[in-house]
Amino acid sequence: MHFFFLKLTALLSAVVVTILCLIFLFASHNDHLVQFVPGEAEAYLHAETRDLLKLPQNQWQTYTAWLASKSAISADRWGSLFRSLNDEIGLFSLNGQVFGVTNNNYRTHGLIARQEIPFTVENKIIYFPALNISANKLTDSPWFHTTRRKIVFSDYVLYFKKLNGNTFPFPSLGNEKPIAAFGHVNNGVLKLKVRGDVGQDVRGKQPPQLANLPDNFNFYFRNIDTGAMTQKAEYTAENFRFNLLKLIKGPVEYLDTTAGFTLFANTMDNPLEELKSNLANLLALTEPTRKEKALPDGTVAIQRVVDPSAWQFKETLEDGQSVWELTNVNQENSLSILQRGKMYSIKHYPKASNPEWTISTDIFDKCNKFRNESSALLNLKQLSKQTSLNNLYLINQSASKLVVCID
Repeated sequence: MHFFFLKLTALLSAVVVTILCLIFLFASHNDHLVQFVPGEAEAYLHAETRDLLKLPQNQWQTYTAWLASKSAISADRWGSLFRSLNDEIGLFSLNGQVFGVTNNNYRTHGLIARQEIPFTVENKIIYFPALNISANKLTDSPWFHTTRRKIVFSDYVLYFKKLNGNTFPFPSLGNEKPIAAFGHVNNGVLKLKVRGDVGQDVRGKQPPQLANLPDNFNFYFRNIDTGAMTQKAEYTAENFRFNLLKLIKGPVEYLDTTAGFTLFANTMDNPLEELKSNLANLLALTEPTRKEKALPDGTVAIQRVVDPSAWQFKETLEDGQSVWELTNVNQENSLSILQRGKMYSIKHYPKASNPEWTISTDIFDKCNKFRNESSALLNLKQLSKQTSLNNLYLINQSASKLVVCID
């Protein structure tokens, strides 16, 4: 009997191992093209063309238009290639230009030739548009070697040597360090898991103060430590909101609209008198006070002076709660601080504004439940009239993990 159970256990173990091997062989992401990508590549995407066709139509238009702007291939031809090729494909960038790479065979060769796209063939691999192939290989590049994942179960795999520019409110994304992203499409949403030095370790997370968002919001985030941002900006009216966020300590909830903004911060990290003083100093730097000075010849010179004392808060009551409002902001706008319990609400809106507060998107439920996580939501249609994308939602899981959802 004991021998029977040993044989049964061995048989079951062999079956489990076989199943796991089959899952690995057929479900894992196999990339045979990466070994042919030039070592100078700054970014690399690999996917099967059948998986690219899963992208929602509105996203498809934006991505092919972007590829056209970065290559000598039109958006229509990119789309035709993706629909006609039934093979794996790699896209890589060199000096800001995008090139494609795939397996060369009679069908692929003819397809690219009929599209009148210049190409280069080497080692049974076809590159398009044509380029001089470097002897260096991406797989030998130190940044790629340390970032690459050899076992991946995703439809799309992306590697970036670095992301440049202002990646507000996640400045780590622009720290010029390599990152990797692994994605798939589900329920009409492109979901990417981003790995690297990309996020924040936010402590003391607060429950959301806003239950709904207005239809015309630009972007919204919560439980982001904006005081940790390293980007700098000049003291101008256009940069006032950004410079204010840098002054706030601890986790911040923030709603940005074209008309104004609402900001929530905790009282523990931001003592009231310090908050008012910082705000007055920022306004003094942003809008220097106009002062006249009499000159010996009898003329008058106009000076612009940084004078925080010119910015004074007046305390009033609103529903029994203390509100500190700046008295010298122009009559059309209101800048105020409301303290309710352990939270401040800082608002700057036209006094006559009355936004419609409605749920504007269901991407939260499609991507991740909209709870107390550290996250940001960008209303892409509001920010750019040229895009066919709707929203970009970032979930800050840790300093090394982000989830990005696009619908």
